[in-house]
Amino acid sequence: MKTRAAKSWLLIGILAAFQATSLPARAKEAPKSGALRIFDPDRMDRSVDPCADFYHYACGTWIKNTPLPRDRGVLAPHLEAHEHNVFLLRQILEAAAVPDPRRNLAGQKSGDYYAACMDEGRIEAQGILPLKAALDRIARIDSRKALAETIAMLESTGDVAIIRLVNEQDYKDPASMIACVDQGQLGLPGPDDYIKRGVEGERIRALYVEYVTRIFALLGDSPEGASAGAAAVMEIEGALAKSTLGPVARQDPDNLYHKMSRADLIALAPSFAWNEYFEAMGAPPFETVNVRVPGFVKKLEHVLETASLDSWKAYLRFQLVSGWASYLSSPFVNASFDFYEKTLSGAQEPAPRWKRCVEFTLWSLGDALGQLYVKVAFSAESKEEIRGMVVALKGALARDITELPWMGRATKEEALDKLHALRYAVGYPDRWRDDSALSIARDDFVGNERRAWQLNYRRALLQIGQPVDRDVWNVSPAMVNGNYHAGVNRITLPAGSLQPPFYDEGSSVVEKYGAIGVVIGHELTHGFDGQGRKFDGAGARRDWWSARDAREFKKRSRCFVKEYSEFTPLDGVAVNGRLTLDENIADNGGVRIAYLALKDRLDEEPVAPAGDFTPEQRFFLAYAQSWCANVSDDWARYLTRNDEHSLPPYRVNGVVTNMPEFRNAFACKEGDPMVRDEACRIW
Repeated sequence: MKTRAAKSWLLIGILAAFQATSLPARAKEAPKSGALRIFDPDRMDRSVDPCADFYHYACGTWIKNTPLPRDRGVLAPHLEAHEHNVFLLRQILEAAAVPDPRRNLAGQKSGDYYAACMDEGRIEAQGILPLKAALDRIARIDSRKALAETIAMLESTGDVAIIRLVNEQDYKDPASMIACVDQGQLGLPGPDDYIKRGVEGERIRALYVEYVTRIFALLGDSPEGASAGAAAVMEIEGALAKSTLGPVARQDPDNLYHKMSRADLIALAPSFAWNEYFEAMGAPPFETVNVRVPGFVKKLEHVLETASLDSWKAYLRFQLVSGWASYLSSPFVNASFDFYEKTLSGAQEPAPRWKRCVEFTLWSLGDALGQLYVKVAFSAESKEEIRGMVVALKGALARDITELPWMGRATKEEALDKLHALRYAVGYPDRWRDDSALSIARDDFVGNERRAWQLNYRRALLQIGQPVDRDVWNVSPAMVNGNYHAGVNRITLPAGSLQPPFYDEGSSVVEKYGAIGVVIGHELTHGFDGQGRKFDGAGARRDWWSARDAREFKKRSRCFVKEYSEFTPLDGVAVNGRLTLDENIADNGGVRIAYLALKDRLDEEPVAPAGDFTPEQRFFLAYAQSWCANVSDDWARYLTRNDEHSLPPYRVNGVVTNMPEFRNAFACKEGDPMVRDEACRIW
């Protein structure tokens, strides 16, 4: 399944696994929002000492009583918001899919897209037919020139992704958008998977080769031909992987900024049909480009020249079909599922078609579907309350920065300037995208997806050479997501996130701050994590730190790296403290800032204890219960290797062990597991 990445407070891999799976198809009605609670005492296991293991104290009964079903690699109450939205979006789309001249543009586009996706009989009958023209083009490759031109054509239609041309805000000139060339996608999750030694690495590669072979067999290749094709794919992908920048290195923006002329880019890989590619992509004229990973482009040139044409043709056939497999007939859907979800996540059964179609529509027509969603799911009162909470948390972060003992005055002033300039978008954009040019046919699912991809992609490319639009959203309002964008110094909180169990108008203020307040604090802190701190309030890549304060930041960062690297979810599998560093900084800072803002609120409007818990205890319990989860071993192993977020138990226990506020709330003592001898703190 094609996906688009966004920096989020959610555990991205867990959300992806959840989106790929489903409740049984018979569950026609959306869960009642009143049943989704921010904090539920029944989820707790009170036999556990909160000072020994707070995560299992907050979540233990839920974990014991909620086994992982066969159709999921993960199950978690914190994803109930997404589950509720998916059911609601289904109702919206089923209504919009009924032909009616009174439908508005958003309803017509999203409804007809969903109807085409749900036409399972037609999709099954077509089989591989929607890709025949592209497959025929690949089959006709008879020269290096034809190879380069075909790759350019396939890239321009979203059929393969060896490289990526995108628009990008210039790190050094944040008012301008420039062209950017980046490395493409590999079939395995990361470059290390092609060389990783040991039983697990060999197992994943062997299963991937089986998947590649299966795709060729579905295309009608003989067993010998399918095996040879898989070997060719591994040859080319393995070569490209050697120069593919891994996730830890990509976290440093300095590693991704290599601005050069268009001519210099072409000189890096003269065998690639750059000019034809740029024209086919619909990019406007440009003479300057940021090449994020020059080494990858050089390696591409080498592989273009050295790999045989037959190997390249096999590789392109596989990339084309594998990239579209989830949109094709069931043999291709099942092949993709068996490797990418069953093998990697531990899920045993695919989602029903309606849920996959909701997800496809959300990803491809997120703005149109978002317009329909916010009309029924998000109120003006909620928007104003969330905006008020953002202001409160910004105030708490400002006070925190002012009082930091380790930061000098000049750096504090710069940090406060950035914080004061930080903008926030809540619920939905002020203006919606114009999709009137998009052609959607009720009998052409793959064609609809290709046209939607091209429209969205080319709309973005047309921003190259233009001033930065600081109001553009990069996430659908209907998604359960949230992000910080360093280039425009803005946090975005979509309406899809502002639902139970993260947010509920009727919940206690204590629980709101423990759930959505922490989310807001998390995103604010991203402006000051290892990556965010390298940008100023205008979005420019600028070092505004004194040398002393930069050393202090790095010293405190090492504390988090050490702490989280000691967590081991499975035998032989440890959290990568460097990979997860920025998210761990944001988790710790977000909880602390939300707690400070809550205390300010309680000073003005005291809240009495409820049941057995003080307001402070309920704050931490609400936070912890947003991360209750059951995760399969396969998916936990995959996430630990590849995801920037720590697994749920460590997002809870890793944070509270660093907070004297938690220690005081639950009367923990020195020596308790939830009290660290050397607590880590930056913000």
